[in-house]
Amino acid sequence: MKTAVLLVAVSSVQALLAPSRLPEQVRRQGAALGGVRMSTGAKAAKKTPVKKDTLQTSVATAALDAATAVLKVTTKTSGLDAGVAGIKKSIESIKPGAGESAIGAADEWKYVQYPPHPENPYFDLSRMMKMLDGRPPLNEWFSPGKFVRAIWRLLQAVLVIFAPNNDANAKDPYAEIYGLWLKEPPITPISETDRAFAHQFLAGTNPVMIRRVHSIFEVQDCGATPLVRRFPYVESLVAKGNLYMVHYNFQAHSPRVVESEPEDWPHLCFSPTATVLLTVKEEGLLMPVGIQLGDEVYGPSDDNWLYAKMTLQNADSNVHEWVSHLARTHLTTEPQIIAHHNRLKGHKLEPFLKPHFQDTLFLNWAARLTLLKYVAPDEPIDTAQADAAWRESSSVADSQFSVGSCAITKSIQDYWIGYSFFEYGFDKELQARGFHDLDNDHLPNYFYLQDGLKLWRAIGRYTAAFVDETYRDDKDVQKDDQLQKWAEELAHPDMGNLKGFPSPIEDKATLAKALQTTIWTTSGLHAAVNFPQFDFMSYQPNRPSALLKNMNANCSDFNYIQQHALPTESITQSIATTTWLLTLPSDHCLTDLPNSETRTFSKVYKDFKAELLD
Repeated sequence: MKTAVLLVAVSSVQALLAPSRLPEQVRRQGAALGGVRMSTGAKAAKKTPVKKDTLQTSVATAALDAATAVLKVTTKTSGLDAGVAGIKKSIESIKPGAGESAIGAADEWKYVQYPPHPENPYFDLSRMMKMLDGRPPLNEWFSPGKFVRAIWRLLQAVLVIFAPNNDANAKDPYAEIYGLWLKEPPITPISETDRAFAHQFLAGTNPVMIRRVHSIFEVQDCGATPLVRRFPYVESLVAKGNLYMVHYNFQAHSPRVVESEPEDWPHLCFSPTATVLLTVKEEGLLMPVGIQLGDEVYGPSDDNWLYAKMTLQNADSNVHEWVSHLARTHLTTEPQIIAHHNRLKGHKLEPFLKPHFQDTLFLNWAARLTLLKYVAPDEPIDTAQADAAWRESSSVADSQFSVGSCAITKSIQDYWIGYSFFEYGFDKELQARGFHDLDNDHLPNYFYLQDGLKLWRAIGRYTAAFVDETYRDDKDVQKDDQLQKWAEELAHPDMGNLKGFPSPIEDKATLAKALQTTIWTTSGLHAAVNFPQFDFMSYQPNRPSALLKNMNANCSDFNYIQQHALPTESITQSIATTTWLLTLPSDHCLTDLPNSETRTFSKVYKDFKAELLD
């Protein structure tokens, strides 16, 4: 049945995507496929240069209209109307001309605070990072080629993920979202082994949470004393340097926690606090010791162990998507993009940084209108029908993630309150998590540390070489008025408010380290938390974005969990579609930055590229 629907739908939309139906300029750009956003090792296809400022309005409108038309034809021919209604609404909300007016590309851009969240209007969000005041100008949107690729990726998702499947005997309905272009990822779900569960803290979607424990008080300070009581041998593991911890705390931001729920419709549930302790076994594999959810403790031999792992992964999924990914990369970079536009025009730093900011303003703005938008219910949500209607109209954060957009904004603000620019560089951040000796801290299979350190240092040599080519000595840096005004705007509390950013910049070494930190955030860090998303999150039993039932004594069987606690079909489809779109490769990667930006420092970039490809 699913194959037949796909064939009918594909044939019905071929005309909409035929080259003759696209603008000539878009057709010429249609071959711009491939590339990964600032990650290494990926090749980006060659493309013909195009003046984006003259094409962008027509291209953006044509691309989004084409996407809407594709969805319209597809849903009519294959019966997918209900599944893609939210996608169509999201497209309409970001089309040029919809909502707020765009700011001018030549204007000075302004910073604005995030407004209070409607769910808790008296909670002050003024301590969040700043955002752009207005809709980004169209030259900050996707390139024509990327718009074409985005439409194709959306079509892939709709045709495969939302295609109906009438196989009542399907062994695993959560695996039915795969097919054709969307291959089933080659991962081992956490339901199968504890090794797979532990490994995902090292090489999954969120490798920035695990910490080495140097004192048992670190565990107790997280409220996990019951975990230490249950497994007292962890104190000896601390002495050996072989105890690791991951901790999540939504205690202050948990308005959606429910103690019980009616059986006729689902709630979104999560544990307000969650902690896991891990250790490396003799065979060199990281394995879990135990999990604490609230005040309850679970071990690998307990009946509820599988559900405890899923609840822990649910907490990690929510922290990853909205803090590790959205906040620490996208939203943290936004003030830097604004200051770059306002203060670096004509400066040699302008083309040096510009490729690393590509698409970010547009993605952030679109995320605030779709993924993180809050939609208040029109009526009390006390029936399954009311719940379904609200989910269709609300954001991904509210309808498909346990924590919800209100708690998410509070969590992002908590992150920003503790933020300091250099402390979130690769080296300082890992040291703060207990990995004090980066060269010799060999936690097996922790590729984020091992490979990330190589990239971090390569970026550092790149930025130092650029600074050496641009400035003769520290006095040249100090006398560069344009550079100092850029730094001043970034550090100013009423403008960039990038806490910890040096102002004034006194020497070449400080400038090089600042550039290294910025480029790492938009390249290595973003690649680590963005591109594994579809592989690990699309199969919801591995990493549920939401849970529909709280922990109880009945949750000892995978089939029971699947039927009563794991996300519904609509949530699963939405998460798979969202992560498939979010992992769309960019036009360029670190080894393929555009010549138009690198020609003023071509020798420096050539050496950097050679080092990455060596």
